[in-house]
Amino acid sequence: MFVFLFAYVTTTKSQAFYQFGYNAGFPTGLKNLNYIIDRYNETRPELSRQMGHISYLDGTTGSFGWVMANNGVFLEFGWSAGGQKTYSVMTDAANHPIRRDLYVKERMFDLSCGLNTDMNDDVSHLFVGASLSAGALDIKTRSGLESKIKKVDWTNINENEHIKFTIGVFVRYQYKNPGFYIQPYFNFLPKFLFQNDLTETNEYLNPNTFQNDPSPLNVQYNTFGIKIGFAFLSNEF
Repeated sequence: MFVFLFAYVTTTKSQAFYQFGYNAGFPTGLKNLNYIIDRYNETRPELSRQMGHISYLDGTTGSFGWVMANNGVFLEFGWSAGGQKTYSVMTDAANHPIRRDLYVKERMFDLSCGLNTDMNDDVSHLFVGASLSAGALDIKTRSGLESKIKKVDWTNINENEHIKFTIGVFVRYQYKNPGFYIQPYFNFLPKFLFQNDLTETNEYLNPNTFQNDPSPLNVQYNTFGIKIGFAFLSNEF
């Protein structure tokens, strides 16, 4: 369907559009990742600073596409990135602060289609669409002296369970052209279709206790989010 739509939109009288901005996502399916973080904190009473939960992923976003001039159908290619860091601190036998960083980072590529409705004599635009997304959610960690932590390399601790797929729906309002836009969205995929097991992550962070924890520790990628930024819709060609 997307191949047919791409051929139809790009060979019909249309307008190109471009967008770049900020993406903030609030995942609702990472309960088991935060369970692993809680186990890390609970089994280390020596921590002077505990790790916090992963509750949002934010970063940049961008897209480009075409909208048909006669009926407003659009096709769009885009990407989104997001991440959040947390860390813990403990003091070793020599009274040196030892820090462990945890970095959760996603990168997604989107293929979207929908309908663009012109409003107020082309002053503003309303896009309503659906998307297919594929990418990765990487969980990385590093540990070392707090004063030298930035020089320590990251280690990926979910290498076998990091591929991510979602479907999504969104509404995008663009004020003026060129102008600013705001786009609330919801990405999801039913758990019977796709989810990842973070037992590998638990084993790395909690090597002495993971055997007694539940397994699998599945996570889903349901996310409520919002994108804001700058958009440009070209003249017809």
